[in-house]
Order: sequence, then C-alpha cells, then structure tokens
Amino acid sequence: MKKNNKRPIVMADDDPEDFMIVRDVLEENGFENDFHHCSDGRDLMDYLRRQGKYKNPAKHPLPGIILLDLNMPGMSGGQALTIIKQADMFHHIPVIILSTSSDPMDIEFCFQSGANAYVEKSHNYDLLSCNLINTLQNWISGSAIAGMG
Repeated sequence: MKKNNKRPIVMADDDPEDFMIVRDVLEENGFENDFHHCSDGRDLMDYLRRQGKYKNPAKHPLPGIILLDLNMPGMSGGQALTIIKQADMFHHIPVIILSTSSDPMDIEFCFQSGANAYVEKSHNYDLLSCNLINTLQNWISGSAIAGMG
C-alpha cells in the first residue's frame, strides 16, 4: 500500500458507529486520505494543537478537511467550530458539519460561525453517502485535501 501525500480527513464525533460508517463511505468512493477519529471537541482541539497523544506531527498532520458532529458531550462541535474559525492556525481548514440536526437555527449558527458546509446525517446509507461525497467533492479541488502533504 503506497502512502499518499494527501492531507488527512479528521472526524470529530462521539459515536464510533458514525465514524465507521463515514470511513466506509470514503473507502467505497476511492478516498485514499488517512482518516482520523476524534471522540469529541476537546479531543479534536488536542489533535489540532498537537497535544497529548497527538504530539507527533508526522503521525497527526493538520487535516485537509474536518468533519464535525454538532452535538457532542464535553466540548460541542459548535464550540470547537468557533475556536477553529477564530484561530489563525486553523481557520483556513474547511469544516463540514455532519449532524443529525435539521434545526434551521443550528444550521444558521454553523454558517455564521464559519462552517463551510452542512450535511445532515441520514439513516439511509445511500443518501448519506451521496450527500457527503458530493459535499466533499466541492472542497477537494483547490483544497489541502488534494495534496500539499
């Protein structure tokens, strides 16, 4: 298996099953990027800041895209989004919200806070796959996910 020079995709979600589903969607659609899981907003911030178990930048490079669950215990996705988009080191990283919420207020908050896209989690695998892949495709060309390893 050859190593690619693409930046990883990092997903912050407190549900390991959602992570596995998204990993399967990415693999089935030919994404070769490394795919990292963070268990909540605090874990994501540790990853981005290279703290704790994420100290090694060779093993945990900055992501090309962040997939962020909105509703998580501890530090929510909304809180993490606000921090990411206000930080000079991270604000350029595209953040795609991946949430079960269809509440217009949640969606508006995310876009006002700097989210680049919002994908509603669907219990229908094919619909989730289609929506997520279409959204990711919009960010691949010209973004760090396409190269710049």
